Amino acid sequence: MSYYKSTNRYKCNYCGKQVHYTGKCSKCGSTNLIHSGKGIERIEEELKKYFDIPMIKVDSELSRNKDYFLKIYKDFSDKKYSILIGTQIIAKGLHFPNVTLVGVINSDIILNFPDFRSGEKTFQLLTQVSGRAGRGDKKGKVIIQTYEPENNVIKDSKEENYELFYEKEINSRKIFSYPPFSKILNIGFSSEDEERLLEVSKNFYDEIKSQDIELYGPMPSMVYKVQKRYRMNIFAKGSKKKIDNFKRFLKKKLNEFNDTKVRIIVDVDPVNLM
Repeated sequence: MSYYKSTNRYKCNYCGKQVHYTGKCSKCGSTNLIHSGKGIERIEEELKKYFDIPMIKVDSELSRNKDYFLKIYKDFSDKKYSILIGTQIIAKGLHFPNVTLVGVINSDIILNFPDFRSGEKTFQLLTQVSGRAGRGDKKGKVIIQTYEPENNVIKDSKEENYELFYEKEINSRKIFSYPPFSKILNIGFSSEDEERLLEVSKNFYDEIKSQDIELYGPMPSMVYKVQKRYRMNIFAKGSKKKIDNFKRFLKKKLNEFNDTKVRIIVDVDPVNLM
């Protein structure tokens, strides 16, 4: 759960559940609690210690209100605010000709996700957010906070070296046989009954592992529980021909599957492996 200081509540951004923050540990009653994250409320709090100027923040929660988001965009463009603090949503497509400085906090977060596209997504985000600075007549500057300054993704995005990044990324994918040199498929299992979920996903894996395909799992989803449902995954990887054959086999298995306690969803060429 994420802590929102403005409402003094914890909130799960997956299921929407909220809990009031009492200042005490719910298990032992200790009051020795510290909020150590770097959310946009924390960034705003720290910035106010150094800059006595108008600033505004926006996150995915606020941006769902289209009219409010447009108002923030207009107010910032009209120079009613000097600093705009936001999540990834402000990195893409916004044009602010007077912005001369962009700061990226925790640029390594996506980079360390267990996803073969994590480098590509990080490079994309950093080059996009860097493009918010210096879009007008004034020169711009970008400061990136990272724990891995020597990482190729960070270096290539800093130097805007698209071709070099592409060559490294495509060679890596070729070596490990990731798309576009293969096809991938995710079989997702979910259930409110955790024990049944583990049993079914294990049995399902045993029944399909004889196929001529690379299989990984079953493994817990990165976010293991959402809205009372536990989640497991099995990943399959192979050539287009092998995946097409596997899909036909899988369709037959799913038609035979009749467990009402467990839900199975198949995602071909998943964009998100989380």
